[in-house]
Amino acid sequence: MNTSVGEILRRAGLEPVCPDLSRHGAGESGQLQARQGTVSRHVPTVPTQKYKGANATPLEQCAAGACEGLDNVTTADVLGGLAPEDIADFEPRSFPPKALRAFALALSATRWRQDGIAPPWWNSPARCDRCGDVYLWAPLHVAGCPWCWNRLHGVKIPRPPIHVEPRE
Repeated sequence: MNTSVGEILRRAGLEPVCPDLSRHGAGESGQLQARQGTVSRHVPTVPTQKYKGANATPLEQCAAGACEGLDNVTTADVLGGLAPEDIADFEPRSFPPKALRAFALALSATRWRQDGIAPPWWNSPARCDRCGDVYLWAPLHVAGCPWCWNRLHGVKIPRPPIHVEPRE
């Protein structure tokens, strides 16, 4: 059963808004910059170009835009993750493209983490009470973090090279 994008983000403790990528590993072009040597096993299967142009619906066009710069999430992934009510209720004014971008970023981050690699925009050393030193999107000290799933399932957790006390 599909769940709405907003509900997925709220369950994860996130407000469904799009982050400012210029502070989180995006280069001057606004494209995300992967760390050298990182590889994701998730290869796009549906070209984004299919969802652009005169025959694409507004939802398909927004989903295609939400995936730009993400090498491990496709338009089909975003569309496939939407609940029927999200699709039926889609109206660019009431369901902003930034919400689809946030959903695409969440899908991308999950795939990076499942591969044991920090998402490129998670470049701040942080401290998790359960996992120890980890990379997150901001220098935080947290009781639990997204890497806890990796720890519980025996998946690699990339570690910052040195311990840094994050801001509370």
